[in-house]
Amino acid sequence: MKNPLVSIVIRSKNEERTIGKLFEKLKEQTYTNTEVILVDNESIDKTVEVAKKHKVNKIISVKNSEFFHPHSTNIGIKQARGEYVVLTNGHCFPMSDTWIEDGLKSFTDLQVAGIDGHYFSGSNATTWQKDQEKLWKEVKQERLEGEHISTTNAMIRKSLWQEYRFDESLPECEDYDWSQEMRSRGYKIVKDPRFNVIHDHPLTESQWEGRVKVWDKLCAMIDKRKRPFKQN
Repeated sequence: MKNPLVSIVIRSKNEERTIGKLFEKLKEQTYTNTEVILVDNESIDKTVEVAKKHKVNKIISVKNSEFFHPHSTNIGIKQARGEYVVLTNGHCFPMSDTWIEDGLKSFTDLQVAGIDGHYFSGSNATTWQKDQEKLWKEVKQERLEGEHISTTNAMIRKSLWQEYRFDESLPECEDYDWSQEMRSRGYKIVKDPRFNVIHDHPLTESQWEGRVKVWDKLCAMIDKRKRPFKQN
């Protein structure tokens, strides 16, 4: 692997408060052969204006009527020129200046399809999030295999995405489905603590429980799919 281009796809929706910090963190990265693609969901604040002050190679606007996670992610990756694609959101910040460089190291193993990292709550975290972070602090420093990526913070091989794109028949949990498909094909999914981020997205316990119920139902359905799964 010799200095491959890495495409960074950022999904955003009214991220004026945080997106500038993300761009500053990207500017500090030791790995510089990158391009940045912003997929914005009709932000009504200054998200796009702030982004334009930084290094953005392409800005794609997605209408509210067309926005859902698998679709917006696929749109961004389709425009990506890189051999590897980083997927993140406008409210996530790398925890180190070697985030991209360290992320690429996992791909020296040709069986690795994708990686993600652990998450730490930001300065606007709820009390519940802070308590959860203390509970899982040790786990969040571990390198794990056999996991699934989250498009909140992941790096994947574009060549494998071209073989199996994020499934737009799903409203969400497309990242779980993609991981299960890659693993069924003999590839690895890795959770790498060198790829950790701050996830500055306030969330209460009741909000989390509501999302988990939806995810559990979708993941149970995904687990019943016959692999390899044939997309339309």
